[in-house]
Amino acid sequence: MVDDNKAEIFAKLISGERIRTFIENTSEAIWCIELEPPLAIDLPEDEQIDHIYRYAYFAEANDAYAQAAGYGRGEEMVGLRLDKVMPRSMPESITTLRQLIRAGYNTTDLESVEVAKRGTLTYFLNNVNPVIEQGRLLRTWGISRDITAFKTAADNLRQAQRIARLGSWDWNIARNELWWSDEVYRIFGILPQAFGATYEA
Repeated sequence: MVDDNKAEIFAKLISGERIRTFIENTSEAIWCIELEPPLAIDLPEDEQIDHIYRYAYFAEANDAYAQAAGYGRGEEMVGLRLDKVMPRSMPESITTLRQLIRAGYNTTDLESVEVAKRGTLTYFLNNVNPVIEQGRLLRTWGISRDITAFKTAADNLRQAQRIARLGSWDWNIARNELWWSDEVYRIFGILPQAFGATYEA
């Protein structure tokens, strides 16, 4: 949580010319979602989600984020409602928001599934930092990494393993942890929750 003084300092830094230049020119995907009116973070989860979908919009988006989301320039995203990129109708959107709420709006490596401008799905890992004043969320700043290619490759590998009835596994000797792909479980007819994933098992 960012207290009043830190939020004020952060706002001044963000408005500074050096920071503005950095945000615009970095290859990192950076965005800011604003809430007007601010959100009382002590509300029940469902009420917070209602408020977010009613009032959250993109106040900032650099070109790197915009291009990953299928837009040409960051300014094209300014003013867009959150529902445009994370539709409430998608269960993944609600799951992501619940995780964010439970983390106090301050989290790293939060996965989100977003709808790009042309309607395709884009997967991001997000680091999110809130600006909270007197128990109210004013905005969140985020840095996102596009992991769509990784997710697609992982899905393709799972599908190929299923078709070929091949599996893969990994053993961390130091921790005595064994990892099996989904297909290995299917080959042996074992449910993942019924198997103690150790070498001895």
